[in-house]
Amino acid sequence: MNHHNRIKKCLVSLGLAAALGAAGSATAEAWWQPTGAMAQGGVTSGSGSTSQYAGLGLVWGTQWGADWFGGRVGYHTELQLNRWNADQAGGGNKGFYQLAVLPIFRTRTDGGRSRFYAEGGIGPSVFDDVYRTRSKSFSTAFQFTNVLGAGYNFGLARQHEVGVRVMHVSNGSIKSPNPGENLVVLRYSYNF
Repeated sequence: MNHHNRIKKCLVSLGLAAALGAAGSATAEAWWQPTGAMAQGGVTSGSGSTSQYAGLGLVWGTQWGADWFGGRVGYHTELQLNRWNADQAGGGNKGFYQLAVLPIFRTRTDGGRSRFYAEGGIGPSVFDDVYRTRSKSFSTAFQFTNVLGAGYNFGLARQHEVGVRVMHVSNGSIKSPNPGENLVVLRYSYNF
């Protein structure tokens, strides 16, 4: 099987995972309909070379929630298409596309009424090529994406949100080398 067929199979698998995640997280009568859209951008941190990152995505919300330490925890799923621009060893830059499916748990204080939130999640992602920069090289196109973040909702119906995330991307040591990449990401989301 050639490289492009493997990428196509990974993209189909991630699409199915997003659909299943959305099905489990949204109402039964409209599980395929996203509840929000997002845009984000960031840069790598501490890697010896620089990569810029920008992406768009859809969000599938859920009615699920649970009381937790005086606050409330909820869940949503994100399907992201991201573009990375990385410094290359011979000079210049190379672009990489990444498709990611992220289940995100989010908590709010004050019984869930606070406009501030903290969040975290981990999910599978795949690049269109093996990610390489001037200072590091991944060994697989398949990766895991981990995020920790915080943010704030605003607007009359709290439909807008801004946040910051720390993101780590690595293959979970399924193959070496596995240098991973760390990013700081700014995010905006609009809830329908």
